[in-house]
Amino acid sequence: MQILMPIKTAGERPPLFCINGEPLKMAKILNDDQPLYGLCNAYNPNFKPPARIEQLAEIYVREMRQVQPEGPYHICGFSVGGLIAYEMARQLVRKGQQVQYLALIDPVFSNHKWSRVKWMMNSFTVKGRRFDAIGYFAKRGVSAGGSRIHTFFRVCKSWAYELLGKDLPIDLRRVRHAGAIRASHHSYIYKAFAGKGIIFHPEMPEADSDSYIRFWNSVLTEGATVHTMKGIKLHLEFLAEPHLTRVTETINEDMGKLSNS
Repeated sequence: MQILMPIKTAGERPPLFCINGEPLKMAKILNDDQPLYGLCNAYNPNFKPPARIEQLAEIYVREMRQVQPEGPYHICGFSVGGLIAYEMARQLVRKGQQVQYLALIDPVFSNHKWSRVKWMMNSFTVKGRRFDAIGYFAKRGVSAGGSRIHTFFRVCKSWAYELLGKDLPIDLRRVRHAGAIRASHHSYIYKAFAGKGIIFHPEMPEADSDSYIRFWNSVLTEGATVHTMKGIKLHLEFLAEPHLTRVTETINEDMGKLSNS
């Protein structure tokens, strides 16, 4: 299938499987003793994503078990990769396998949303917060608009590659594949996972953060450890420095504790 990338195969620690994100950059931050594998459908230019996240997770699990046939497993995932990692963990447990470590880096949501508009309206009723609300949404609007324009040009660039008969580079394949699985992750519903997990999420209004933590503690039946990443307000900032290093160092510390236990 060629959607698994061996990044570092040697080391005394248990292997870590990274779904999407930036595993090549993470490898430079993780301990030298940490084996690391990347899993992403964009690694294979001919891969056709299935219609459902559950089916995609099943493919990923199959690829992962070719490297590590039996648990305990250690998995992390970013964005839609976090959603896929969550479903992989559920499937592994149903197969009688142990998932010892599950780290979700700002995983996408479909069935649980927080109302930024409601927060803004509430802010307008409180003297002193009105300009904060206006500033927040102005920044979000500019950032979101710039991101969409950037994505649009990358999609156009990918079409140009195809018209010229050239293979798409991996960054453009990620854009196309993300679009292909968008409908599947919007229809995915988080169901209970008989285990625990680590969640990294950006700064958000206090009421939203409380709701976010309650949600994860409701689906992770053995408890959720939620890290609010100060200074991160936008999704893709998790992949930028210094935030990527901060997240990776936390994962590295967790993996070190597990390997020494």
